Amino acid sequence: MKAKSIILSSLIVVLVTLLAVNFFPEEKPEALNKQIEDQQYRVYKYKITEVTGDDYHGVSIEGSGGIHFTSSKIPDTSNIKIQEGDLIRAYFDLDNTIQGLVKVEKMAKGEES
Repeated sequence: MKAKSIILSSLIVVLVTLLAVNFFPEEKPEALNKQIEDQQYRVYKYKITEVTGDDYHGVSIEGSGGIHFTSSKIPDTSNIKIQEGDLIRAYFDLDNTIQGLVKVEKMAKGEES
């Protein structure tokens, strides 16, 4: 009888642990870093419509107007080339959206949210 209750208790502990892992998944560091970064900037999404040398022009995919920037706003660590038709994420200073473009990132294919 005592062996049955030990086995039953062990199975309950395992079941509760598995349920806890599934209902409370650990947040991935990349997602957490993204959330923190988004709180520091105003982020808008654009589709690039024209590339001329180091100048890039685009239109908002959210209906907030257009954008013009130079390659100096693309991080040096980014080896990704931005071309016409690409979707980008533009990060603006919270206090200065008009002139406060901080950086630009190319969005992954299929990533529109």
